[in-house]
Amino acid sequence: MARNYKRKKKKLKLKKLPLAITSLILVLLVTGGLYAILSDDEAAEPSIPEKEEEKEKEEPDPELELVEVPRCEYCGGEMEDEEKELSRPVTVTYGNTANERPQSGINSACIMYEAPAEGSLTRLQAVFKHQHSEKIGPIRSARYYLVTLALEHDALYAHIQGYQPVMNKIRDKNVATLNEYGDASYFWRSEDRRAPFNAYTNIENLLEAAESRGYRPEGQRDNFITYNEEFSKEFINHAIAVTEKDDEKDHTDIKTSFIATEAGQAEVESAEEITINYGRGNLVEYQYNEEDRNYQRYINEDPHVDQADEEQITAQDLIIQYVDSRVIDDQGRRRLGMIGEGEAKYLADGKVVPLTWEKDDHDEPTEFYHAETEEPLELRPGLTWINIVPYGTEISY
Repeated sequence: MARNYKRKKKKLKLKKLPLAITSLILVLLVTGGLYAILSDDEAAEPSIPEKEEEKEKEEPDPELELVEVPRCEYCGGEMEDEEKELSRPVTVTYGNTANERPQSGINSACIMYEAPAEGSLTRLQAVFKHQHSEKIGPIRSARYYLVTLALEHDALYAHIQGYQPVMNKIRDKNVATLNEYGDASYFWRSEDRRAPFNAYTNIENLLEAAESRGYRPEGQRDNFITYNEEFSKEFINHAIAVTEKDDEKDHTDIKTSFIATEAGQAEVESAEEITINYGRGNLVEYQYNEEDRNYQRYINEDPHVDQADEEQITAQDLIIQYVDSRVIDDQGRRRLGMIGEGEAKYLADGKVVPLTWEKDDHDEPTEFYHAETEEPLELRPGLTWINIVPYGTEISY
């Protein structure tokens, strides 16, 4: 409310003036008043005191108020009030066959990796960095390259055993392993699925298991990839609301400015529907949802759902990382070229831009760069899904 400032009145003592001067003043006042009445000009509006004017400008428009949300420092994902950030990441290997879908807990992850296993099958690897109560699973056996991903995040690694070369790597690299075979009391088997597709745990159990094993509680990696909070859904929607208030109806530049700015180029290629064909019976698809500004995930044309929250799995950022691949035994097991350098694609806001990637060692982070500018990649806040694919994989968008 504007304040009314009252000034103290001072009593003025007037000296008596001669009669002629007094009469002249009265004539001037009367004629001046008549002129003001008869004039066509409108009277000047009273000026607003400067402090009142500033006060009016400071009052926010509730429709344009930017709502800030608590975010995970590792990925920028929105956290619920009861959640807290973990001091060390937790990685979990998921199965991804029809017997294991729908999985639980994926929508609460910071990063999801998908990589080829045997034949057309894939394994999923989740990275969690904030607490949540959902069950996690079905959990499956480790793979050689998935151990590398656990090392990259300096994470506690939950899995169900693995074939011998993988277990040797876990031992030799001092991985903070949380294996059902040695920590069975921290896992459970569900009754609605048959083994081996029914192993589950949760974050609380895994943290207790890590403490019982004496693992270091603090992680050594601050974040996954730098995220830009100004391109979160909340910031973009706020910017659009501001321009709508100014009657600017075309907001395309705002909605696509993130990835265009990131790529360092004026125009970027559209990618609102992406399909990745890992092989027979494993067709992965992402469809861009413009309203929520995320990608909805499908497998074999069916929505991929998280059983824990019964919501379709979505991601704010997609990365397609190309790697060399070779089959190493008669079981169809693979080795993937995760160390070195290669090509990649980054997808956000319904657009796609080319990337390159570099990784120096098992426990070093994978660095992503824009192919055009060679600048480090920045992400939108939220869940990032990284599809690791062999060169030559059929991909369309």
